[in-house]
Amino acid sequence: MPDTPPSWRCCLANYAGWALLVVTLCVSTVIGLVTPYLLVAFGVVALLVLSATGRIVAAYQSLASRLFLLAFVMLGALFVLTAQTPHDAIYTLNFSMLALFGPLALTLERSMILRPLPTASLLATGGVIVSLLMVLAVMVGGMGRPRGFNLGPIVLSNAVLALAVVATMGAVAMKNRWSLLLPFTLVGAVATTLLTQSRGPLIAVGPLLLFTAVFLWLTRFKRSMTFAILAIGGVASTGLGVALLAGPRVDKLASILSSLMTSSAVDDRTTGIRLRLYSAGWRAFLESPWIGHGWARLMASVYPYLDEPSDAYARKLPQLHDDVLNFAVAGGLVGVSVYCLIIVAPVIAVWRSRRDELWTARLYGTVGLAIVYMGGGVTDLMFGHEFHTALFVMLNAIVIGLCNEQSPR
Repeated sequence: MPDTPPSWRCCLANYAGWALLVVTLCVSTVIGLVTPYLLVAFGVVALLVLSATGRIVAAYQSLASRLFLLAFVMLGALFVLTAQTPHDAIYTLNFSMLALFGPLALTLERSMILRPLPTASLLATGGVIVSLLMVLAVMVGGMGRPRGFNLGPIVLSNAVLALAVVATMGAVAMKNRWSLLLPFTLVGAVATTLLTQSRGPLIAVGPLLLFTAVFLWLTRFKRSMTFAILAIGGVASTGLGVALLAGPRVDKLASILSSLMTSSAVDDRTTGIRLRLYSAGWRAFLESPWIGHGWARLMASVYPYLDEPSDAYARKLPQLHDDVLNFAVAGGLVGVSVYCLIIVAPVIAVWRSRRDELWTARLYGTVGLAIVYMGGGVTDLMFGHEFHTALFVMLNAIVIGLCNEQSPR
């Protein structure tokens, strides 16, 4: 009996799945700030197609899609409650990718991409390599501080770390020797971070490397002492490489940490600005600790606590350079709970998902992405920034929607 040719729906889902993978994993750091608009457009089209074909309910049956949708609705309610003008509520659209997770994940789940995890892992590896080459090209071109073509150095560094997590998932699930090269994408991501002279993203590097080593030791290498010794040596070598190859900005990290621990004056301009923003943000949070001031008044609410002459630069910034503080000032304690929900939603969804052969890889991917985003959010904006909000949602859609064995390929 001849094989039944795939329906137009399957073909459309397949093409859409490949497009989403290529845009997210391969070229997102190259096209930079165009990425979130493309992904939102994909998500809206997927939502309309599913609505037209009567399958919209299926898009929101998964736990992850419902949790992300809940986070989006809660943020919308907060911004409406704190709005001083109708325009203030429009900031909810910065988080629209949360509501589009379901259609995007379902599109990937129903695509006909064979061997989905190796495919995603290799494409993410390509994305890390392309990003590193792009930074080197910018350096050769003498364009000042290395960065992406259309992406700032810190945003780029955090993105490459996130891509390296997806690439390393292949080492968790695949059993061939070549897959053991995939964790070296983390080294490539660290190298990119050092070349861009980005300090904030390095906060996530230590926890991420340790988590990766322990996870591989427990799952892939079955508590092998040989691997444990090699992993400790690898983490230590990476740390030594960071210390030896760090530029002048990264070199200041030790003195900054020492000053913070001894409560002495910090001799670093950008760190000093952040500390004054944190102090002003905390005082603004105490003014409205339950529902905050709204995203539209995120900075306006801290202006009274910033000195006019000395903090002139800080007053021009669009956010407080800390994710938890941004959500605290914009949404109060409810906003902080939404931030926590966004971070843990993929992990909870994977933990409660079917324990197929790719379950451990999915668990590594969601936890690894959470580490990258929490680390990056200590000193910068991750959620609320269109690029990183879209990337977090899309990468988790790939991890949860594509990398599973629940539907035939």
